[in-house]
Amino acid sequence: MLPQAERLRRASAFQRAYQERRVISSPQLSLYVIPRQGAAGKQTGAWRPLTGFVVSKKVSKSACKRNRLKRQVRDAYRHLREQVYSGKKAHYRLNQWYILVFTIHSQALTSTYDQIARAVESCLIRADKRFGRSPFEKETVKKRPKDDHDVNRKASLPREMDNGQV
Repeated sequence: MLPQAERLRRASAFQRAYQERRVISSPQLSLYVIPRQGAAGKQTGAWRPLTGFVVSKKVSKSACKRNRLKRQVRDAYRHLREQVYSGKKAHYRLNQWYILVFTIHSQALTSTYDQIARAVESCLIRADKRFGRSPFEKETVKKRPKDDHDVNRKASLPREMDNGQV
């Protein structure tokens, strides 16, 4: 079981994860991620991502089967999380994420626990490669280049045109 501080519960947070459209998929599950704002690439042990698990009724009408799938994915994530924070797999950098939402597909019904665990691990690796930041990347605000096409700036006019001379 995940600690209460790491559980994602608010519907608005789930909706935000879906709207951001940062998703990685495998046959068994999809992983929606929202990167953490601020020092995302730094290895600070204080931050842990909020994590949620979703199984639709389209996957199975039986609540028992849906709950079993959620337990399996939650347990696979928990084992991987423990390895990351103990230092065995520190290269995954879970602390760069603000929200992780695992959406479980119907193919997970026929998958073994090992296949589900590999799917969780591969989705986290692919999310890090695609959406993650380098731990050496500086946190800087990128300034927009000054150009004449910016509507908020006065266009630079030739000196003759300023005086009314053409």
